[in-house]
Amino acid sequence: MYKPVTTPQSIGGVLDNGFRLYRASLRKVVVLAYLGGLVAQFPAMFVPLDPTALGGPMPPLFYVVWLVTMVISLIVAVAVIATLSAVMHGRELPIAEAVRVGGRKVLPFLVSSVLYAFAVTFGLLLLVVPGVLFGVSLAFCMVAVVVDDAGPLASFRQSHRLVRGNWWRTLVLLSVVLAVLLVFYVLLGFVAAMAVLFGAGGQSIVVRVLDLILTPALGALVTPLFYAMYLAIYEDLKLRRSGADLEQRLSAPATA
Repeated sequence: MYKPVTTPQSIGGVLDNGFRLYRASLRKVVVLAYLGGLVAQFPAMFVPLDPTALGGPMPPLFYVVWLVTMVISLIVAVAVIATLSAVMHGRELPIAEAVRVGGRKVLPFLVSSVLYAFAVTFGLLLLVVPGVLFGVSLAFCMVAVVVDDAGPLASFRQSHRLVRGNWWRTLVLLSVVLAVLLVFYVLLGFVAAMAVLFGAGGQSIVVRVLDLILTPALGALVTPLFYAMYLAIYEDLKLRRSGADLEQRLSAPATA
């Protein structure tokens, strides 16, 4: 049973909150996360396993499948975040309703994601430092779209407002989350290399099994953890900002 947090936490407390949210909600989102990861692998079925076979452009059907699977994957991502947020706030969100939320918010979620990637890339191309600043300050724009029903531009303002004054602290927390994600990808790469190595003559079958079973399965365990940690950081920032806003109002001089 997840117990909602009502006061700002230490860095360790925020991470612990994210793990608690993950444990409390995994059963509710693991199937969704697996299906999202499975659908995302479908375009790979059109890519030849032999690199020498890539002699020309991909067939038009590949791009159609890629576009459809991308939209479905984003809908599932929004549904997973919405479900985790519901658990965090003590609400029940059935899978069908979570998917409807995903369908309703997939466009602003996509636009926010693209704008975020553009802002960070543009900042990195300038002098690197602006890219890092944007990467942390705007990191929660997609979460704001789902949790607070913000539009793409409003989500940028919301993320920047919450991170302001807590930038270094947020950087440390995000670094931990990204380190966990990096460990996952290293593990996945190791498993894939071992599977291909021991698969010998059946490498094509091994690779397809990895694409359709193992990769989505591992993603179904790690993706909810990634989102749970992001939500825990986001919630802590909201609690800190609400406390700062209250303190500012109380210290403001009274007006007649």
